[in-house]
Amino acid sequence: MYDVVEHEDECCCAGEVLKREWKILRDSMRQALKRSNTGATTKSGLPCKKWRFQSRMAFVLPYMTIRRNPRFDKSRVKADETEAASDQECEAEAWEPAHQPGEHDSLELFFASVCQSTKRLPRKHQAAVKRHVLDALLRAEADWEADQTDSKAELNKDFQ
Repeated sequence: MYDVVEHEDECCCAGEVLKREWKILRDSMRQALKRSNTGATTKSGLPCKKWRFQSRMAFVLPYMTIRRNPRFDKSRVKADETEAASDQECEAEAWEPAHQPGEHDSLELFFASVCQSTKRLPRKHQAAVKRHVLDALLRAEADWEADQTDSKAELNKDFQ
């Protein structure tokens, strides 16, 4: 009987250790993202290195949300008349709440993979890849809009 109680305590402690380790990893990922988004640099002026587990932790990105920092940010002091506009911009920048796993996960994984592959290329080729992807996206959006316009025209024709 005493052995069972001892085993339960070990499981409880192991679970707490795992929770603590996960919290450390999650917080480190947040800090790494914050550093990369703010363009933080070292004392010598070079960009900060990527966190060593950042690639492995990329799977949590779809489930993370951007929170507005409630602390006073001295670098963003604005006049009273522009505060309303900046609040609207911050709301527009906020990510939607983390979506449920589903149909878009494969698309996100695809683009994350393309991103990682593109990062290994020289800057000149990275720019070419970005330009080609953007061109393809713009063509697809134009085609979709044309299809929408055509289907609306057909619906209107049926009702006239």
